[in-house]
Amino acid sequence: MRAVPRDWQYEPAVDVTEASHRRLVALLRSPYAKVRQAAQFELLGRDTGGKATRSAWKLAADRSLGMEQRVAALYTYAQLAGEAGIGMLVEATTDTALQEFALRALADRKAWASKVPAEPFLAALRSDNPRVRAAAIIGIGRLGIRQAIGELLAIPVPASFRTPALGTEGPHATPNSEIVIPHLAVKALVALDAVEESIAALGTPQDGIARWAMRYFHDERVVSALIQAYGNSQDSTYRADILQGLARIHHREPSYDASWWWGTRPDTHGPYYRTEEWTGTPAIRDFFIAEWQRSNGGGRNIFKLLNTKYRLGIDRFGTVDMEKAREEAKLVDLEAIRKKKGQVGESSIEDILLALQRIKGDAEEGAAIFVRQGCGACHSVDGSGVQKGPFMGQIGSIMNREQIAESILKPNASISQGFATVQLRTKGGESYLGFVTAESAGKLTLRNIAGIATEVDVADITERKELGYSMMPEGLANALSFEELASLVAYLEKQK
Repeated sequence: MRAVPRDWQYEPAVDVTEASHRRLVALLRSPYAKVRQAAQFELLGRDTGGKATRSAWKLAADRSLGMEQRVAALYTYAQLAGEAGIGMLVEATTDTALQEFALRALADRKAWASKVPAEPFLAALRSDNPRVRAAAIIGIGRLGIRQAIGELLAIPVPASFRTPALGTEGPHATPNSEIVIPHLAVKALVALDAVEESIAALGTPQDGIARWAMRYFHDERVVSALIQAYGNSQDSTYRADILQGLARIHHREPSYDASWWWGTRPDTHGPYYRTEEWTGTPAIRDFFIAEWQRSNGGGRNIFKLLNTKYRLGIDRFGTVDMEKAREEAKLVDLEAIRKKKGQVGESSIEDILLALQRIKGDAEEGAAIFVRQGCGACHSVDGSGVQKGPFMGQIGSIMNREQIAESILKPNASISQGFATVQLRTKGGESYLGFVTAESAGKLTLRNIAGIATEVDVADITERKELGYSMMPEGLANALSFEELASLVAYLEKQK
């Protein structure tokens, strides 16, 4: 017996091994992800013929079902139907609710690439939904849809993009949703080997994303084009960016031949674990040396930085003492931004927690911030008021400093016992959302975010689902500085 594990006491255990094909398809309607998944596995492991395939499609097309059920049915259909299902998946891309998922299914098997039409992906590039655009771009790269190169190059690079400074984390360390679509576009351009198109885009409005993509092309035509663009420009920022691009492709990663091993320690040097020269390396090196010789003492510093960051191995440029640079940057940067309003919202949680190790905060100021931020609307430190969220009067004896900060920044990371968000549906069609404050065999009391309690008859409940998120939204501390957040944490830390 292969049984679906229980999700707390509300998710039923189901034996799917004895279920009929019809029953398995029906289980795709289940509100429980584990039940749907078990039914999918069992269906895909059987020789079901066309009947289950047609039934799965019928469920996917049923607009009265929830998204989770429709998507489960769509993916089940895609795997059961195989190549023969391409036409129906194309049809599914016209349904805005399924479009993202149908595009993913169409791009899933590269062996079918020649049979998948380009039109659904080209149309999706113009969608208002960023998730649909992302799925389209990934699919274009996987399926080799070269007709899309022009539109990919037209995607602008946001002003928020910055090449990470030497010794600092890359863009992944600071959340930036604006960069996702351009990043995916660059990856697709590389997958499409859009060398000639990227070179042609230099000096045009598409220059930014073209040069970004060219950082991944080890092609002598790219080397020549970038050197020429450097000579044609007098813009120091533009020229410096071209130097970064050339340094990025000065070496390449050799193919792994099993004669060496990466080791167990993470290597933060970049951009390659091991480097090897290629046919474009001599031209880049000669160009760098010629420019270094033409530069004065201050102008030569950029080549020293490039030599360090990209491990160029050009001895005359020298290298930067990285440990010293990191320590200096850490001290200067933190002092410069510790009191900057909104710094919490601009930083990754990792950077914030590191900053809080060094900024202790003022508990008295933290009490004022607790009031000013409206924390008392949901949380109490003395037991007074309506209970809307976890009691804070003993939080310092339950959580340490880092856990308190994480609970403020990422409420969904750790939900206090008794405050999990519960969704109820009743026979009368009513829907309730909140946390359970009392429960007996016949009655259940649910309190919503406004503090309003509702009593529901247990016999009237048709669906009860414990959601994986807190009613406390993220971002409530985004307007604070590091100093202010540290003070708020210091105040809560004292509540014991």
